[in-house]
Amino acid sequence: QTVMQQVMKLYHSQYAFVERRINGKIVRVPLQEVVCIEARGKSVVLTLSNGRILEYAGSFATESADFHSPDFERAHRSYIISLRHLKRIYYNRITLSLKNGQELIVPVGRTQYHQITEAYLHYKML
Repeated sequence: QTVMQQVMKLYHSQYAFVERRINGKIVRVPLQEVVCIEARGKSVVLTLSNGRILEYAGSFATESADFHSPDFERAHRSYIISLRHLKRIYYNRITLSLKNGQELIVPVGRTQYHQITEAYLHYKML
């Protein structure tokens, strides 16, 4: 891995954020705080590391593009997870950790298991 790639990863993980309109207000969310992105019908739900849940109208396809980075990986057709918060990988589910000690369990799609495992190993090597 080149030094530039390491610098970009560090910069992205510490300073990147997304802005979303929630209940008429623009909310800025640091990417390092996002644990999980979930599609719920025509809404998108962000779970943050402090346990806070943000729900807003949006397209999961758009979110998939916005959260396309080495820190995030698609775990299921309805979930994108943060590799930073990944605690355990099972064949059919993932456990994510929150700052308050709670855990979030997310399903893993059959076709995503190997991809998640490889992405996590690569993420840990960076």
